[in-house]
Amino acid sequence: MSTENLTLKNRRRINRNMAVAIVSVLVFIVFMVTFLMGVGVRLNYKLSLDNCVATVYHSDGTTSYYTEKRFKALNTGDKAVVKVDIPESISGRVPMPVMYFEAYNCAVKVYDGNRMIYSDGWKDVRKGIPEQFPGNRSYTIPLVTDAYDLSGRIVSVELFSATDRSVSEIDPVIVMADDVWKVPLEDNQALFILLITTVIGSMLMTAYSLVRSVILREFDIGLALFPLVLSFAVWSMGSERMLPIFIQSVYICSRGEYYAMYTLTLSIAILGTVFYRNGVFHKIWAGILTVVTGYFAAMIVMSVMSDKLTPQSFIRILLILLLLEILFFVFGLFADKSIVSSTSTMILRTGCIVMLLLAVLEIGRYQLMYIPDAPAIVEFRIGSYSALVMAVMVTMFYIIRNLEEQTMFFEKQQLEIFAFKDNLTMIPNRNYFNSKVDELEADGQKDYTLVFIDLNDLKKANDVHGHDMGDRLLVATAECMTEAFSKAGLYCRWGGDEFVALIPGTRQLGLDCIANFERALERVNAGKTFPFEVRAAHGEIYSSARNYMSPNIAVREADIRMYNAKKRIKEA
Repeated sequence: MSTENLTLKNRRRINRNMAVAIVSVLVFIVFMVTFLMGVGVRLNYKLSLDNCVATVYHSDGTTSYYTEKRFKALNTGDKAVVKVDIPESISGRVPMPVMYFEAYNCAVKVYDGNRMIYSDGWKDVRKGIPEQFPGNRSYTIPLVTDAYDLSGRIVSVELFSATDRSVSEIDPVIVMADDVWKVPLEDNQALFILLITTVIGSMLMTAYSLVRSVILREFDIGLALFPLVLSFAVWSMGSERMLPIFIQSVYICSRGEYYAMYTLTLSIAILGTVFYRNGVFHKIWAGILTVVTGYFAAMIVMSVMSDKLTPQSFIRILLILLLLEILFFVFGLFADKSIVSSTSTMILRTGCIVMLLLAVLEIGRYQLMYIPDAPAIVEFRIGSYSALVMAVMVTMFYIIRNLEEQTMFFEKQQLEIFAFKDNLTMIPNRNYFNSKVDELEADGQKDYTLVFIDLNDLKKANDVHGHDMGDRLLVATAECMTEAFSKAGLYCRWGGDEFVALIPGTRQLGLDCIANFERALERVNAGKTFPFEVRAAHGEIYSSARNYMSPNIAVREADIRMYNAKKRIKEA
């Protein structure tokens, strides 16, 4: 089997086996997660605490008052104090009660009167020094312990902002301690299932792309596509506060969300460099990749080494880079003339436009969510659903692109088959023979036997028995050629009723192959396949290092010897 056929077979086998494996795993995940969510995520005990009063102390010395849980967004140095009424006899209504709420980039203290019962996000609580990076966190405050019982008490929640536009709402609920992990999943089970499926699916597809790249020895575009989906899905799960379900470390979860966002810029730069393979766009994307990689590495180093700089410190530059990358990628899809118009390209163009619109909506939602009387759009999880849209778009693009490439590869292979094979006998033709002879000459092959074979009485077979009989005779002779010469050397149908073979090596090896050919003809005659005896004349010439003869000259010399042999047969 040729290398081209083996490659095509590998492509088909890889695509089939990996597709079956990935689909099977994803179906299993969806069913298992759906089953677990259906069984486990039920908040039997939940009390919403709507009776909240908020006071915001701004860093400029002014104070704002709110009689609800939403308030004006906090900026660096601002502090919000939210008074929360805890119902009477709470332990009788909710076993092991805890108060749960979420906040973003805030250091938190919780007081019962003047007594602090909880703190988080502080380097030094007594001196009032917050962490530089509290991140996106959820807080769980026990309401009944051996030390206190907060039933019927007014609890003060202090939120100290570590950055601008950190938080604008506190929505506390009381749940059973063992059910805290279920709160982010309540009414979001479908989103969670889709996101976790996207995460695992993108990891599997990345592994598949890696295996495909190794086997086919070419970079698979999936290595750029699916890490992008993975980063987006991880960021989405972090923004929905679903990461703590798997990772208990608040520090890792909060930083993981930011690092996933930063990885998006790197993934898009890699995708642009791979997708735009030549021309000015490739050069530009290679430059973008260099810049983004340097920026990403610098951000990691500085956030680790410095106490003042954190991943959140670079967020504005990140968002600008991310938006510029998306805009330039979409622009290239329409402006780069080297991109071949195809179904996969159309899917990518459409998907990128949709993603761009969703990004604009997410930016708008992000701005509105800090307004006290914000419209209902702030409750819609555009960013998370964007990750699902991206996953669908990327998967469709990848599948269609692979099918297109496989079709093109197959068509190219078919063209090569027609270019180098004889249409009737399906053995190599003169073009193939000459190309391989050139390769042997370039390799310095000088020891070989060349055989020129002429099939006897082909014209008589056509005239007496019809052209179908003549075609059958040529096919039978070609089969004998394959049997005799395919394992030892080159052979082809030279044209008409003429065949040529070249056997590298000793003269004896060449003579053995000729004998095998004659025995193959004898078996055809013994089988009475034709109503006449099949015969062929041949002439051979041997070339050695001492008496070297170029293959072109050897063909002419073997042709002359074949003609003389045929003449002797007729005279006999």
